Amino acid sequence: MKNLLLGVTALVVALVALVVYSYNSFRGDRLEELRSGSEVIETRIGPVEYVLEGDGDQVVLSIHGTPGGYDQRFGLDGFQVLAPSRPGYLRTPIDAGRTPRAQADAYVALLDALSIDEVVIMGLSGGGPSSMTFAAAYPERTRALIALEAVSNSDLPDIPAPAFLAGDFTAWLSLSMFKRAVGTEGLLEMFSPDPENQRLVLESEEKTAAFEGLMWSLWPPSQRGDGLANDEEQFDALDLPLADIRVPTLAIHGTADAAVPVEHASFLADRVPQAQLHIIEGADHLMPVSHQEEVVRVITEFIDGLDDEGDEGSEESQEDAQ
Repeated sequence: MKNLLLGVTALVVALVALVVYSYNSFRGDRLEELRSGSEVIETRIGPVEYVLEGDGDQVVLSIHGTPGGYDQRFGLDGFQVLAPSRPGYLRTPIDAGRTPRAQADAYVALLDALSIDEVVIMGLSGGGPSSMTFAAAYPERTRALIALEAVSNSDLPDIPAPAFLAGDFTAWLSLSMFKRAVGTEGLLEMFSPDPENQRLVLESEEKTAAFEGLMWSLWPPSQRGDGLANDEEQFDALDLPLADIRVPTLAIHGTADAAVPVEHASFLADRVPQAQLHIIEGADHLMPVSHQEEVVRVITEFIDGLDDEGDEGSEESQEDAQ
């Protein structure tokens, strides 16, 4: 009996040591990956973390959701994508801006520090309020606004944050064990219950990798908690200046989005003059991954169309002058 207890104890100690080693190894690698994947620039409102990647004349300012960080950016070929971490996320301190207006001011400070005059601003999910406020407050810096499954008002379902996000270790252990037990397919079912949307995510290695990257963009909770808590507080009492938006606007949303209901897109489109509304039937909150091709096509056509509108405007001005 004594030998059995010693054996069990040794096994437990070995398992604990293995778990601790695995976690410390993962933590070190992941934190280094996050640090090396971005830069921090000093602006007039303080430090702001960001990444600027891609080619093209047009800069798309991609504002991440809740929770998130620069690592939750939406990439677009043919454009430069500027993705900051919003205040309270990763290496951008919460004091850089709590309200949607203060965060919009922070984006302008970032643009000034990088000598960027004008952007197409794209707000994803919880990045919607500050993006919409930016477009309303700074039309001279905004070529267009894109709301991608974006929050536009306070009418949101009461979905509590998963308990496993309470700490870095529990988040790592929960995601790691769950994936090991049920695989990527089982993990996907938690976030996207519709089989067709699951199929769309799993149909390519690129989309599957994007989904897994999105899941790990929740980690580490300790470096995203201030932003998450602030978003929850701000979203409870949103009063966005939507009627003041005068730039070209596109809202893209899925009808099966349970996190941010599709009515948020309609709410925005009803209040912004000449806003375009693109609804994807059956798409849920994983729409940027599951329906990536359609989303990218619609966004690209919208941005390219801005050049056509500018050309038409120039031709009309020349005709008026004559």
